[in-house]
Amino acid sequence: MHKVWRDIANTSKHYQLDEKHKKTQVINEVFAPMTCDWRAYLISGPVIYIFIGEVRGSMLYHIALILLGPVLYVQGKIVRKKTPLLPEPQGERGGESGNGDKLSLLIVGDSAAAGVGVDHQQDALCGRLLDALVSSCSVSWQLLANSGDSSAQLLSKLAKVPAIPVDVVVISIGVNDVTKLVSARLWTKNLTVIAELLRTKFSAKHIYYSSVPPMHLFPALPQPLRWWLGLRARQFNQIMRAVALTEIGCTFVQTPVIIDKRFIAADGFHPGQQAYKVWAEHVAQVIQSKESAG
Repeated sequence: MHKVWRDIANTSKHYQLDEKHKKTQVINEVFAPMTCDWRAYLISGPVIYIFIGEVRGSMLYHIALILLGPVLYVQGKIVRKKTPLLPEPQGERGGESGNGDKLSLLIVGDSAAAGVGVDHQQDALCGRLLDALVSSCSVSWQLLANSGDSSAQLLSKLAKVPAIPVDVVVISIGVNDVTKLVSARLWTKNLTVIAELLRTKFSAKHIYYSSVPPMHLFPALPQPLRWWLGLRARQFNQIMRAVALTEIGCTFVQTPVIIDKRFIAADGFHPGQQAYKVWAEHVAQVIQSKESAG
């Protein structure tokens, strides 16, 4: 492990190895951003690479906010007024299913994690994920997710609930951080602290950050609001990917992008039944691959 100083607080990119190793390591890939990240100043371990294009994306996001602010504000108010508020689905939020090797699972996050867009948990992320996992193991599971939750609200809830040791945690979070204009700095910090809390309090062995959905494809959002929020969602995914690379036991899961409107719920915002199925099966494949690898 080499100690690497990395100063990118102002979207610059400077690397300096410590004296012992400065002639022995080469930075050989440009990958993901950690702009304005307090952890970026001192990292013990492999360098986390910078995706330079995303720095430009961040600048474009802020420039667009300045130039299009009034339009984006009005469109946001209209969307909130016109978009139907779908309820969270009925069904159990914990239990045990399947036979075989035991696996404890915790699903946490926002309305998508809670299953908004379908009528029953069986057809939501939780139910579909269990369907995919119980064929090979016995799963004890719990769902801790609510509509409207941001990363800060999820962190607060995790801090308050009783500690239950788990093997695997699946996280769906980010849409509300995007719509609430959470800063990239706070987004990075919250993701990091969530991972640390899950490891220390819940003894989580594997943590899976599911990507922020492609908001630039949400039918409920008009242009240019759709483009602008989608830009931020993509930037937040790059940050999430980078955090997953730095945090022990964390994996970033890029879920399949579904452009068929028939897969979207009636509100034009949440996944529909088929979208949850595709999403859950993909996450299950990643989990099974990691678990089998030990």
